[in-house]
Amino acid sequence: MHAERRARHLRAIALGRKWLDELVSGKMTDTDAIAARESRSLRSVNMTISLAFVAPDIIEAAAAGRLPRGVGITRLVDLPPGWAKQKEVLGLPAKF
Repeated sequence: MHAERRARHLRAIALGRKWLDELVSGKMTDTDAIAARESRSLRSVNMTISLAFVAPDIIEAAAAGRLPRGVGITRLVDLPPGWAKQKEVLGLPAKF
C-alpha cells in the first residue's frame, strides 16, 4: 500500500473517531451540525463516523500498509458492525 493511500485511510479513521467523540461528549448535538460545520453532506459525515467502528486489527493493518489490494475507504465504510464479520467480508483470516 502506498504511503499516500495509507495516510488517507488513517486520516479518515481519525476523523470518524473525532466526530464520534464530539457526539458522545455532547460537544456536537448531531451529525447535521457536524455536516454544516464541515461543509459536507450528512451522508459523508455518517460514512466517516462508521470508520470509528472498524476492528482494531484492521486499523493496525491499514497503518502498517498490510490491507489487501482493493480495500479502500469505500470498502471500510460499508463493513458490518461485528469485527469477525468485517474480516470475513474483506476476505481476511480470523486471526489477521
